Amino acid sequence: MLSRQKSALPRDWYSATREVLVRSVERETKLDSEYADLTSRTLRKAKEHVSDGDPASLERLAAKAREEDGRLGYQRPNQMTALMASLAAATEKASELRQAIDQYEYRRKAFASYRKRINSSLEKFDDVVDDITSVKNLDSIGTRRLGRSATRVGDRSGPAAARSTHRTAIRP
Repeated sequence: MLSRQKSALPRDWYSATREVLVRSVERETKLDSEYADLTSRTLRKAKEHVSDGDPASLERLAAKAREEDGRLGYQRPNQMTALMASLAAATEKASELRQAIDQYEYRRKAFASYRKRINSSLEKFDDVVDDITSVKNLDSIGTRRLGRSATRVGDRSGPAAARSTHRTAIRP
């Protein structure tokens, strides 16, 4: 529009105004590019941290993004608000994943410990397996020996998640 009115405007004013406008557009274009780069870089790293279940790294990433926004002069508040909201959601997701991973590891260790304890008790039945399979009449088995072993197995309590299975397998 300024170019259309060039002949009607004072030459010095036109040149100075055009130069200011060109620099302003270039500065805005550069800022757009830098904020777009900041956003894409940050979201790419955030995705990695979410898949690792690492909320602490996401919080550090948000702090770095705020620092870079400051270096750029806080020129795109709407983009930064959206980016920070995305990072907050990613941090929540990573926290949930970390909690699930930690819970899985706890349960895995608890079940391994339970399996080890119950297997040692079940090995006590090895010496009577032949009697159980060969004898049709339960009265002929040494019920006293079997009863003590069953009591020892029944006394083993496993992790909470395994208790119903334990109760099903070991009926008093």
